[in-house]
Amino acid sequence: MGEYTKVVAMDVPVLARFISIAFGVKPDGAAKWLSEKLGVENLRVMRDGAGDRAPIVSCLGRIPMAQWWGARSVPMVGIAGVATPPEHRGKGHARRMMQHAVREAASDGFPISVLYASTQPLYRAVGFEQAGHRFVSKLPMQTLGISEKARDVVAIGDAEMPEVKACYGVYAKHYAGMTDRTDYLWERVRNRRDETYHGFGVRENGVIAGYLFALTDGGGGRERGDLLVSDIAWSTPSAAKKVLGLLADFTTMTEHALLAGSPLHPLATLLPQQRFSIDLKEYWMLRILRVPEAVAARGYAKGIDASAVFEIRDDIVQENNGRWRVSVRNGVGVCERSPDAGGTGGRPVRGAVRCDVRAFAPLYTGLYTASQARAIGLVEGDDDAVAAADALFTGQGTPWMADFF
Repeated sequence: MGEYTKVVAMDVPVLARFISIAFGVKPDGAAKWLSEKLGVENLRVMRDGAGDRAPIVSCLGRIPMAQWWGARSVPMVGIAGVATPPEHRGKGHARRMMQHAVREAASDGFPISVLYASTQPLYRAVGFEQAGHRFVSKLPMQTLGISEKARDVVAIGDAEMPEVKACYGVYAKHYAGMTDRTDYLWERVRNRRDETYHGFGVRENGVIAGYLFALTDGGGGRERGDLLVSDIAWSTPSAAKKVLGLLADFTTMTEHALLAGSPLHPLATLLPQQRFSIDLKEYWMLRILRVPEAVAARGYAKGIDASAVFEIRDDIVQENNGRWRVSVRNGVGVCERSPDAGGTGGRPVRGAVRCDVRAFAPLYTGLYTASQARAIGLVEGDDDAVAAADALFTGQGTPWMADFF
């Protein structure tokens, strides 16, 4: 059935070919991304047989990071670069590799895992489900309607990055699903696919309180190009307006500004008119790896005082199977085995929400309430059980992410 293993440097050219075919990048660029960005220690492969000489048939990359939930940073492992070349497809290699990857991440202690899916059935089969948004808003520069210009603007270099990271931390923790970035993601903010994004910050009281990183594209023959914004954030309401003024400074040179974020980007709320459009959409998927740890790691709305019982099925991480009582009070969540806990092979528990582990993901993130999930067949349960579950994960807003990995 093959073997799931780590890799050594000599394997990178093989993986680079896989990535080049799957994602349309040049092999040398793929090799650089694998070895210098992801790091060989974070690469995993499925081999068609045992031992280091068995042929590699599928690969993936792990990106240890964290994600903001309820203003708390929850350890998370991102999955990227999942690739199987055409000669090895249709044989179940990718599915077996992902099963191993899920078990490994759970064993390593990560409560959750997140990925962007090129095909959903593969990832749903191993417990991932849609859990949040990533939209790209397209703002027409000529009709922004912003006349106030930013003042006290500084170019961002290495020396300013500690202030930038602190500003981002204040901003990101308020939005459910935003990444708590590691060096890998910060590097993608500043440099992506051999393009450098220029950073500019606005100061308040001598400290960077808002910033953006952007690049003007070539325009493709048009008189003006678009402003590609890799990151934008602020730490105060006044800084948000200054950042918007900084964005408006590019009006004479660009047609549109492209911002990744939520279905309604917070910056778009400050615009005088709704003249922007959505240029791209992605729905990232999340997998609950360790049910009790995931519940305990995130934050909750202070006003919630509720509990509900979940009967969860998980074919891959056996420790998640069974009946769990989730209780939330004073912003803290606790997940313990229900008094009537046991295997899931018996009769359904009255008063419990019954679901596969993948269906627990959109409840956990707040993408759906339990009532909404029941309406589309993701969960089962009587009215009282579902109503109790509805109260647990509310109050954090729409889950979204600006980063793509």
